[in-house]
Amino acid sequence: MVWLSPQEQKWLRELERAIGAGARVKKPMEGTSPVFYLPSGTAFTFEIPLTPRECALVELWLRDRRGQGEGISLSDWFQSLVKDEGEVPVPPEIAKLSWNDRVPFYVQLTSPAGGTADEPAQLFQAYFGEEMAWVISIHEREWLVLASLSSFSEGTDFKRSLEKAAEELCEVFAGEAGTWIRVLVHPPIHHAKEAARMWSELRRAAGLFRIFYPERQVMATWKLELEKLITQLDDEAVASFKKNFPSVSLLKEPELAKTLKALFAFNLNISETARHLYIHRNTLLYRLDRIKQETGYDVRSFDDAVLVKIMLLLLQKDAE
Repeated sequence: MVWLSPQEQKWLRELERAIGAGARVKKPMEGTSPVFYLPSGTAFTFEIPLTPRECALVELWLRDRRGQGEGISLSDWFQSLVKDEGEVPVPPEIAKLSWNDRVPFYVQLTSPAGGTADEPAQLFQAYFGEEMAWVISIHEREWLVLASLSSFSEGTDFKRSLEKAAEELCEVFAGEAGTWIRVLVHPPIHHAKEAARMWSELRRAAGLFRIFYPERQVMATWKLELEKLITQLDDEAVASFKKNFPSVSLLKEPELAKTLKALFAFNLNISETARHLYIHRNTLLYRLDRIKQETGYDVRSFDDAVLVKIMLLLLQKDAE
């Protein structure tokens, strides 16, 4: 299956309306129409024969689109950045775009997407606003949305508002498309020159997100610093930590591991954790007392909670 950038999908729809026939990009139809090429190099034909005049008009139309922005779109430029995995020169037409305060949302489709190929882009634009977000198709099931900061409420809870937007986006995809997605939020960037570093951080964070929190749908890159540190520890340091940790097997019990993950997610808040797990507060306290009794660590204490979380993350990494 051939996947096009949102811009090229839009261009194809415009051509189809102008010609009055569908276009084929998966496998050009032989003998019906000349083969045309989009700016990205993707070949396509129409489902009906075209007259020489119509062919000339299509070529003229495509030549005009290739000439817009000195021949490169934001999507095409970003694709080159993704492929090179490093610094890519920033063309003037890309640099002059309104980069100030763009919030990156990296979205992965984890369940089959229904509907058309461009439905994800339509949902992104419907949620963030067509004029407020740049939507870039990275891969068949990966998208990058650069949303304008003005779409979010600033203030003391600004970071939380970004996470909430990601959570709401998950609900939109589940409700409108029946699709389960995972979303990574990155702090705002302010210039095209920051895009390479942003993409590198998102890709690394996506790996940590997959390893340590496979059950979650939303994560922020700024919440993965401890996990990043864990992956950088040498084998000797890890072995020493495990050796000095009592009753490691206890943390491998699924019920207790789930309880601890929830407790850490809710910042050691007993009431919120019990509510999330749908258990009585006393049941939760009983589980925490058992951990304290067998390991000597009271996870209601911050210092002890940090040590237990590190061990939990190491076990999660080992299971990967």
